[in-house]
Amino acid sequence: MAARSGSGAGLGAVKARAGARLRTVGRRLRLRWAIRVWLDVRERVTGKRDPMVPPRRWGLPSQFPSVGARILEYGLVDAGGLRPEEQVLDIGCGAGRVAAHLTRYLDPAAGSYEGFDVMPRAIDWAQKQITTRHPNFHFQLAEVRNDEYSPEATGDASTYRFPYADGEFDFAFALSLYTHMLPFQVANYLRETARVLRPGGRSLATFFLLNPEAEELIAEGVTLPFGAGGGRLELSADLDDGHGGRYRARNPDRPEARVVLHEDDVRELHEQAGLQIAETRYGRWCGRKKRPGAMGQDLVVAVKVSDA
Repeated sequence: MAARSGSGAGLGAVKARAGARLRTVGRRLRLRWAIRVWLDVRERVTGKRDPMVPPRRWGLPSQFPSVGARILEYGLVDAGGLRPEEQVLDIGCGAGRVAAHLTRYLDPAAGSYEGFDVMPRAIDWAQKQITTRHPNFHFQLAEVRNDEYSPEATGDASTYRFPYADGEFDFAFALSLYTHMLPFQVANYLRETARVLRPGGRSLATFFLLNPEAEELIAEGVTLPFGAGGGRLELSADLDDGHGGRYRARNPDRPEARVVLHEDDVRELHEQAGLQIAETRYGRWCGRKKRPGAMGQDLVVAVKVSDA
């Protein structure tokens, strides 16, 4: 009886801790939603609301105007060398967090923008709020399954063909996309990126890159910001994507929530796709100190190798 009582007490303690964690998560979610509502109301009252950016309370990724502006300035223009007259592809465009700012940068007579994403609600918003105001901006829904953002879709990212012609673009970018995809899926998207770029065209993408410095910083302890879920950043050991690729995740049961790739593997994937990495700018995600203009994720700029 004593043994059973002890076992029951231990089970009760586990349930109590689990319940406490769930209550904490619930409070965080409610607080996050309340903050977004307050920001939406404040911008509407002050007249600062951008009609091309969805309300924050919708919960779509990174719908903060300052984020898109910083990405355009520091990432696309400074690192990627984007010019106003170029033809641009936004891979995983969301609701147009960067597109809204590009409408004020790209030359409407010479430049153009195409974007696609797996989230129906985001694409619907972008088509109604951005394309109607800027006819040289186009958005398409990609019927590709992602456990985080499009669990009902049936398409496979590892075989998806971008709906564009060979050599159609000067510049292609993918922001906070490959941090939610497994290596064999990333490999296909990089190949497709190279296909739709002209020779000499540039690719810009963000990753969580694992290298000795990042591993050391994570081991020292990294606390995630509130917007990223909070808590200590802890990663799994190397996992297999089922196709010979390796990756790490914060939650192995939901790997697509945060996928971390080895930097050497990312370099190899680019080379296999016909993209030569020109520059890597490391971000703050693993605990690096803040630097002016630095982004949270690591930024990789590559150039398409000339067709043979």
